[in-house]
Amino acid sequence: MLACVNRIKSIADDNCQVSWLRRHILLYVEKVHSLLAWHHEVKIDPVS
Repeated sequence: MLACVNRIKSIADDNCQVSWLRRHILLYVEKVHSLLAWHHEVKIDPVS
């Protein structure tokens, strides 16, 4: 999953010359990654 995120970030860096667009894409990617990581942690350690 992390490799996929890094790939998306590198594509964003290559293709988005507009700084605000790149920033929004990177923020969105980081937000999605943190949500997925949180969901994964919840699956690993369920609160009983």
